[in-house]
Amino acid sequence: LGLGLRAQVLDVGCGPGWLSEFLARCGYSVTGVDVSEDMVRIARERIAAIEEPVGAGIDALAEFHAMPVLELPWTARFDAAILYDAMHHFDDEVETLRVIRRTLVPGGRLYIHEGVRPDPGSQGEQELIAEMEQYGTLESPFDPGYLVDVVGDAGFTQVTRFAAVDD
Repeated sequence: LGLGLRAQVLDVGCGPGWLSEFLARCGYSVTGVDVSEDMVRIARERIAAIEEPVGAGIDALAEFHAMPVLELPWTARFDAAILYDAMHHFDDEVETLRVIRRTLVPGGRLYIHEGVRPDPGSQGEQELIAEMEQYGTLESPFDPGYLVDVVGDAGFTQVTRFAAVDD
């Protein structure tokens, strides 16, 4: 992430806290938020189970809050915010990103990882539909161009897009 030790990182839609744990083990001070009380409880238990310290004189620092993202109370607190496979769960992407932007210090960074919408009728689309039917979930990947536009509409500048490659 290119952030200093103990940088304040907001893990948006943290779920059971696996990414929060990873970030805490990297030496960041993590605040995880998720709408699910159950996920936040699991995340807290995950962090509590870490054997201290995680590095030379480094304790894992993380706190968790169950709340809707649009109700984040912080202003200019975080050096970075991460939305890992979470953006597609929000009803209003632009407003969600504006709220997150408010929580960042000047020059704060936003990292988003989302799946790319498969072509209509493709095998990838069929697999996505089958997964939603099997697990009763809603998966709504983004067109990358749309996501870049939404980030800009929310007031972020200097947007860089990276592509993940896998099989």
